[in-house]
Amino acid sequence: MPIQPNPDAVGVKSVTDRFSRVVGEWTDALLTQLQPKAELLGAAFEAEDWTIELFGEEVIRGGPAFTWSRLMRRLDPLLRERAGIGGWQVLSPAQAAGRVQVAASLMSVQGEPTVLITDKVTGEEEIPEGVVAVLTSDTPDLVAHVAVRARNEQVLFATCFDEETFADLKTRVGQSLIFSVAGGGDVQFVEGEAGAPDQETSSVSGAPTIRRRSFSQWAVSADAFDPEIVGGKSNNLGTLRGRLSDWVRFPRSMALPFGAFEQALVAPENEPTAHKLETLLAEVGQDPAKRLPTVREAIEELQAPEPLCQALLDTWGRAGLAPVPWDQAWRAVTRVWASKWNDRAYFSRAARGIAHDDLMMAVLI
Repeated sequence: MPIQPNPDAVGVKSVTDRFSRVVGEWTDALLTQLQPKAELLGAAFEAEDWTIELFGEEVIRGGPAFTWSRLMRRLDPLLRERAGIGGWQVLSPAQAAGRVQVAASLMSVQGEPTVLITDKVTGEEEIPEGVVAVLTSDTPDLVAHVAVRARNEQVLFATCFDEETFADLKTRVGQSLIFSVAGGGDVQFVEGEAGAPDQETSSVSGAPTIRRRSFSQWAVSADAFDPEIVGGKSNNLGTLRGRLSDWVRFPRSMALPFGAFEQALVAPENEPTAHKLETLLAEVGQDPAKRLPTVREAIEELQAPEPLCQALLDTWGRAGLAPVPWDQAWRAVTRVWASKWNDRAYFSRAARGIAHDDLMMAVLI
């Protein structure tokens, strides 16, 4: 006998949703406090890298937040059933028709056109070109990057909490299905031939023109920010300069301009890293998800040429920025440079036909 919808369950579901968000914010704040200290002390103790990377997360998993998270994964579908709100959470409503493919993760099929059924979505992926629907048992945030992109591109994106329904979808590999979102919020599907994707929503328009900049100097102060030498965040600060009321605190800043990374890479002390990076970049297209982390690790091995080091420290002092240990500051700079090769940035450029070498990184400090 089916369970009758219980109005009280709607209220309980509302409370658990809000408490889950509070737990999420608390764990994020705790990780922000713990992890930088773990990295500093771990490096001093010469601990193994993998233990340092996992330290903050393991502390959180050892506390009550982990227990609450496990409880919610079991309780949420039961509350949905009792409240009569269905077994789906739709993050991007749209109609879709396509051939079903099961993938271990969304990242593993970047660039493959299909209706994707996947267990894992981190939230940082791009919607692969031509994909009309992503259905998952994972629970990405409503404002995660992939969810926002799905809504912008009118791609159906939904989480299925019903294990039987999700298992059924996985058995339909190769079938052509038509998906729609019912008035109550559930995703419905029937067999049917997939139509041609709408060119306005499934394909990317012509690649934007990106002009490579030339190296000008190692470091610039805030009063010299200009679109020719630094990026959007730096120039947005420049736009605000002199336009704020006296009581609004304006952040002190400086930047390493476009071309500083490329110039550092050709310095004699970085010759081994440059050769290593050249080899890695030549192979990254074979398996991006596996090889991109090694590219970022290589960039973080860069040494600061003496002229860069001196210019950075001099400009830092003139800007009035708070003193920071050199190793910590340099590691932050190389991490920004390495972020050019994170998964989202790489697949975004590939989807839009932007040559990787054309994109240059400036660093706002």
